[in-house]
Amino acid sequence: MTGSRSCIPYLQLLVLALLERKGPLCGYRIFQVLSRYGVVSQPAAVYNALQKLQGRGCVKLVEAKTSRGRAQRYSLTPEGRRYLRELMEEFKLVQRAMEEVLSGQTMNATPL
Repeated sequence: MTGSRSCIPYLQLLVLALLERKGPLCGYRIFQVLSRYGVVSQPAAVYNALQKLQGRGCVKLVEAKTSRGRAQRYSLTPEGRRYLRELMEEFKLVQRAMEEVLSGQTMNATPL
């Protein structure tokens, strides 16, 4: 865990996970999948996340042949796989903390 981030970029995590599991996808297809879950309501949110991930070297654009010609798709890079693992570890810690706090359990914390 990086420790310096105050919140996990969940949309980036979901985009990376989709690319890892489904392979190269176009941005609009990523939007379609995530919008079914109510995670995003506008394609711009996905393209913004993709732009940030591309700037970090986590995704790259690749050309693909389709029945309609050529299309650009986003593909996961080795750095993207590493970053996905890092985000998943952070997510698991936050998930555990949320489950314990919301259920009334303590996490070996001293009472205030």
